[in-house]
Amino acid sequence: MDQHQPLLPALAASDPELVGRLTAPLTRRAALKGGAAASVGLATALRVASAPVALAALAREAFGQTGGLPAAVVNIFNFALTLEELEAEFYVRAVNSGIVPERDAAVFATIRDHERAHVDFLRRTLGAAAVAKPTFDFTGGNGSGRGPYAGLFSPGGYGTLMAVAQAFEDTGVRAYKGQAPALRPFRGPDGNNFALQAALQVHSVEARHAAQIRRMRGAFSETDPLYQGWITRNVTDVPGANAVYAGEQNTTHAGVNVVPLMARLRPDFDIGQDAVTEAFDEPLTMAEVLAIVDPFIV
Repeated sequence: MDQHQPLLPALAASDPELVGRLTAPLTRRAALKGGAAASVGLATALRVASAPVALAALAREAFGQTGGLPAAVVNIFNFALTLEELEAEFYVRAVNSGIVPERDAAVFATIRDHERAHVDFLRRTLGAAAVAKPTFDFTGGNGSGRGPYAGLFSPGGYGTLMAVAQAFEDTGVRAYKGQAPALRPFRGPDGNNFALQAALQVHSVEARHAAQIRRMRGAFSETDPLYQGWITRNVTDVPGANAVYAGEQNTTHAGVNVVPLMARLRPDFDIGQDAVTEAFDEPLTMAEVLAIVDPFIV
């Protein structure tokens, strides 16, 4: 079986109920009664052509009765929008470059479409408050075009392109997780936390992207920790990407070191630092993420 293909349904088929909600006639009252947040299953919604429009409308409806999106939500969504614009443009250029092998083409096209839908959703939700799309330098040269990843869209550059894709996806996963606590206080008049659920739904899609890209880089060997679908400690072979993986060696969660905890709970299993770090993605702060992507923004 082609191991590239499971990504396509896996990225999309996570909430059949959502498809029904988005494709069936739905009044605003019914949408809010059902819970705007409950309708934000982006992993599935991205397969529905009108989903970004529908979800953005629900977002505006949810917060419209309380004076619009809170300033903190606008700030975080604009931060996310910059990252999504970066990824969307990256995959557009990758697909158009002609260097993506046929075996990987469907995956790249699917991820491109997902990132475009994320951008559309955020822009429609933010409306006039959305930031402008930046200009990007995917060589990582701050506009010089001569950064450390020069030639990534040229013949012979596919290895570099894949390395940059992995760094972007792993950064995105940690970025969304880092902003989740800041979104917790914001609820619409129906009591649903649309902003948090929307962010975490996008986070889950980015995590699937990251796992697939990592596995593709390792030809699905699943034996080398550099290329498994998860991150082991803070190891990486992507040049200049140490900041992307900084802190991933952490084993303490909610104030508890999970390694000795698991040794007590399951002495029959060898659950050491590697296994614990593989089980959790660590959050990155907004400042840390912006420092990582700064070389790619002109």
